Amino acid sequence: MRKSIFVAVPLAVLALAAPAAAHSSKHATTYKAKVVAVQAHAAKAGKTGVRGDAKLVDGSRGDKVQLHVKGLTPGESYAWSVRSASGDADPCAGDAVGAFDYGTLVARRHGHTAARSHSKDFAAEDGTAYAVVVTAADGTDVACGEFKSKADRRAEKAKPKVEHHSRGTHKDDGAGDDEQGDDDTVDDASDA
Repeated sequence: MRKSIFVAVPLAVLALAAPAAAHSSKHATTYKAKVVAVQAHAAKAGKTGVRGDAKLVDGSRGDKVQLHVKGLTPGESYAWSVRSASGDADPCAGDAVGAFDYGTLVARRHGHTAARSHSKDFAAEDGTAYAVVVTAADGTDVACGEFKSKADRRAEKAKPKVEHHSRGTHKDDGAGDDEQGDDDTVDDASDA
């Protein structure tokens, strides 16, 4: 009887763990963005220090977006939104995503501000680019950051490495052979 209890307990634990393991395969997708000043606003305001970061989590049970911005004008109010655009269009100039509720941002004493929003209705679509945009009270876009997935960020990091390696010279690429050197050899042969 004791042997059957010791065998039944581990089997019961495995039976309970199997559905949990099957459910854990549905991970959330995290997108990150580096928020930078929009060039038109930076030139008008005479400052280029607007910067920050944002994170968008597209999960099966819930979605959230977080925003942290520095370098804004202290005391000023700003609006913010997540925007989307299909294809090659600029997501910073796209349409606002209605799944999130956006509050007003007020820059604190040193020009820093933060915001977050939650949603259960957002689902990132394939072929659509997303960005977070901070807009001044007069309606001009102050800062923008395009959301990139982890795979996109890795691809961007790898791209400069490939370009760097392709600039180097190879031993058999003909480096050092010039027409002038060949002409000198021919001239020397005709002089003799």
